[in-house]
Amino acid sequence: MTNVLIAVPEAVPEIVKVIGVVLVGFAIFSSIYKLIKDERRKQTYKKHQKQLAIKVAKRRANYGKEYKDLDEVFSSSSYKDENLFIKTLLDKPDHIKKLLINMPGISSGATASTIKQAIEITHSNEKKIYSNSSASFIRTLIESHYLKFDGGEIMTKIELHKQMEHIHSVYLKDWKKKKITDFDGFEEVKEHRTIVQLIIPVLERILQNKIQQI
Repeated sequence: MTNVLIAVPEAVPEIVKVIGVVLVGFAIFSSIYKLIKDERRKQTYKKHQKQLAIKVAKRRANYGKEYKDLDEVFSSSSYKDENLFIKTLLDKPDHIKKLLINMPGISSGATASTIKQAIEITHSNEKKIYSNSSASFIRTLIESHYLKFDGGEIMTKIELHKQMEHIHSVYLKDWKKKKITDFDGFEEVKEHRTIVQLIIPVLERILQNKIQQI
C-alpha cells in the first residue's frame, strides 16, 4: 500500500490562531454589548416608570373622597407594598408597549390591551381568567414579582390579599347601598379588587410549589 502524504501549508496554524482570536473577540464584544443593552433597558424602564407615576398621581388626585379614604387604608404599613404592586398592574394598560420593551426579564410580545382584557374577562367570569390566553401575561407579571419571596412570606401575603379583598367588599357594598357609585375612582376600585382576586390563587400555587420543593 502506498502512503500518501498530504502537505499542510505552514500558514494554516496561523489562520487557526487568527480565527480563534476573532471568535474570542466576538464573544467579548457580544457580552459587553448585552450588558450595555440591558443597562439601557433598565434606565429607560425607570424613566418610563417615573413619568407614569407622575401622570397617574395627577389622575388619581381627582378620584374623589371615597377613593381617597380606601386608598389611605391600603397605603398603611401592612398593605403598602401589595397596594403599590397592584397599582403598577392597573397602570400598565395605557403604557404597556413602552414598559414591556424595556422591562428586564419580560417578553415584549404582549399587546397594549392584555391586562385590560384580563381585567374585563375577570369581571364577567372569574374562572375564565385562567383559560383565556390574554391572561397569561398578567400571570407572568404576578409570578415574576412574587417568586423571590420564601414560603413564610408568601403565606403572609396570601393573608394580606384576603384581607384586602374583604375590605374591598365592605366598601363597595356600602357605596352601592348608599348609591355612591358615580365618583371617578369607582371603576378603579373594582379593578383593584379584581387584581387582588387574581393574585390570591397565583400566590397559593407558588406556595404549593415551594412546599413540594422542600
